[in-house]
Amino acid sequence: RHIAGEYINSKVGKKRIKKQWKNREKKDELHTFKDTTDIFICYLSGILVFWFYYHGAVDFSNLSILTRTIFVYMVFALVGFRVFKTYSGIIRYSSFVDLQRVGLAMLLSLVIAEVMHYVIYSWDIKFVRFQGRQIAVMYLVATIGLVVFRILVKAIYDAYLNPNRQIRTLIYGVKEGGKINSML
Repeated sequence: RHIAGEYINSKVGKKRIKKQWKNREKKDELHTFKDTTDIFICYLSGILVFWFYYHGAVDFSNLSILTRTIFVYMVFALVGFRVFKTYSGIIRYSSFVDLQRVGLAMLLSLVIAEVMHYVIYSWDIKFVRFQGRQIAVMYLVATIGLVVFRILVKAIYDAYLNPNRQIRTLIYGVKEGGKINSML
């Protein structure tokens, strides 16, 4: 214990602790951004489904009650996000497994939402009364949106922000007659 205490109080130890906290703060900020983006995608999917089902009846007079209803259903989506940890590894490790986790998280959220749908109906609160199929379509559209978002983020990261990317070179011809063409 005495040695560990000396290390923590040393210059190197303090530097390491500071770096760990800084990395943790960046990680928390990234998780908050991803959660906010996922919530926004789910919200837009709810608005879109409502708009399609009621033929463009989304206006400012019913937007607040619709927003309140969609946020209730997004709580169930957050449960799925947390259970399946859809926020981890989105940039470096996005693959079919991650997209599968998103699908499973949204499936769990859909099951919870469909069960809670009947509980919500019994509440004496001013909500938009979604039908079961509207909830299912809302979660399907949200799943598609989340998958597309993750694919786009991964593609942009690989194309522009990956620090380990190498310049691909294609050489046409041999010896002095070869032409070098660099491809990014």
